[in-house]
Amino acid sequence: MAPLLYLAVKSLYWTRGATLRHIMWCDDEAIRPYFVEAGRRLTLANMRSQMADSLVDASFPMLPATLQSRTFWEFGSVEDHFKYRAAVMEAWPKGNFPIFEGHNHMQFQIDDPQGFAAMLAHVIETGGLPELPFCRWTTRAGAFCT
Repeated sequence: MAPLLYLAVKSLYWTRGATLRHIMWCDDEAIRPYFVEAGRRLTLANMRSQMADSLVDASFPMLPATLQSRTFWEFGSVEDHFKYRAAVMEAWPKGNFPIFEGHNHMQFQIDDPQGFAAMLAHVIETGGLPELPFCRWTTRAGAFCT
């Protein structure tokens, strides 16, 4: 598995990002340089190390309810799937689960770094997200709320 993934990510570098849409879930031009650079720096040794870490089948650690209530788990709506959403919501039911409509999980911070920084500052100062026109919320059961 590691050699196949290694070649897939390296192809992002070799093709200057032309394979991004085929390998990842997005082909946003603003994000492309980050993946190309990741492909340039990737080695087979660090790929194997990362995979070994991610293949551990362990439960999420218990977090106190007060910490959960101050934690935000953002998901982007344009991904083909929400890979960990159900597991995260089950493990930390008191957490906050905003959905960034029309974004993938990294797009807001890359497309609008000042807006992303302002959002983080607001979260730190108030403990909540500011009004974002592309943000909607989901409950633990998966029903969407406004």
